[in-house]
Amino acid sequence: MFCKQCGNKVDDDAAFCAHCGYNLKPEQTVTPEVVDTNVSSKSRLVAFLLAFFVGVLGVHNFYLGKTGLGIAQLILTITIIGSIASSIWALVDWIMIVAGSAKDSDGKIVKKWTD
Repeated sequence: MFCKQCGNKVDDDAAFCAHCGYNLKPEQTVTPEVVDTNVSSKSRLVAFLLAFFVGVLGVHNFYLGKTGLGIAQLILTITIIGSIASSIWALVDWIMIVAGSAKDSDGKIVKKWTD
């Protein structure tokens, strides 16, 4: 087989010409990596650790940009009965983070364990 660009002989199974770099099989081009725009830039590990250690205070909600939920959970923790509810709330949030279904304030899934 010969290169259509430079005319040099190339192997029949070659994808590119060794002499000029011409793409001999353009129909087999590599498609670019698809970027998921629904994934948060927030770290799942940070959210996990915050929910585990100080989850009853709602710190993980502040980290994820959910300021209103963070304030509500913090105020709820101050009361005696509310602290029990806040503990359950923190546990549910922690499980959601571990399961990969937690979302940030923009509605994007917190998926990446590291940045």
